[in-house]
Amino acid sequence: MNFLNKSLKLTVAVISFFVIPGCSCDKKDVSMAPETTAVAAPKLMVVNVADVDTYGECHIKGSSQLDFEGVEAAFKNIPHDTAIVTYCANYQCTASGAVAQMLQEMGFTNVKAFEGGIAQWYQKGYPIEGTCVTRKGDVSSYLTAENIKGPDGDEGVTEISIGDLKNEMEQAGLLQ
Repeated sequence: MNFLNKSLKLTVAVISFFVIPGCSCDKKDVSMAPETTAVAAPKLMVVNVADVDTYGECHIKGSSQLDFEGVEAAFKNIPHDTAIVTYCANYQCTASGAVAQMLQEMGFTNVKAFEGGIAQWYQKGYPIEGTCVTRKGDVSSYLTAENIKGPDGDEGVTEISIGDLKNEMEQAGLLQ
C-alpha cells in the first residue's frame, strides 16, 4: 500500500508538471552541473525545480535551477548531510515535495520543501532575480494569484516556512 501511495503521488507530481504553469519538467538546460566531482558542499542549497524558462523569468536570489530528470546525477557527489531546500512555483505545484522526497530516498538527511514557492517569496517582496514578467510585459499570473496551501503535504517531507528559509539563506550568505 505504501508503494502504491508513493507511486500515485509521483505520478500526480509528474502530471502536474504539464498542467500547472511554471511547473514543467520539459527542461532545456540546468544551472547545476550534473557531472561534478569532489564538491565542497555549501552550507545551504536552495534549488528551484520549475522549468528553466520559469526559473529564468523569476527565481529566489541565490537559488539554482535543477532539471527534474537530473536529480540523481546533480547530487551524485554532494554530501548527504548538506542542507537542501527545494521549491517550485507555488502551493499548487507538487514538484518541490516530489524532489525533496526523491532526495530523502537517495539518503539525504537534511532536506526541506518550501511549498509556497516563488509566488509566496515574490508576494512578500523578498530578493528575487529575473524580471518576473511574461513576454507580453505582464507580471506572471502564478506570482500574483492567491497562493493557498492545500490540506495534503508530501508524506515524510519536512516543509520550511518562508521566514525560516529567508533566515537560513541570510545566514548562509545567499541573499547578499
